[in-house]
Amino acid sequence: MPWEMTEYIAKALRQASYEATVLLYSPGIIPFFENLAKIADLLFYFEEGASKIHLD
Repeated sequence: MPWEMTEYIAKALRQASYEATVLLYSPGIIPFFENLAKIADLLFYFEEGASKIHLD
């Protein structure tokens, strides 16, 4: 995806974030998300943790 399109989408997401929470999901790191992260105002990154929780 060309950089210009990524920048356009990032601006649209920023505008949407003024009125709502914007959550993007990807099962892995992809270049598109890397480009969005470079120009994001704020970014939280979560890695998948343990699949099971054991309560004793």
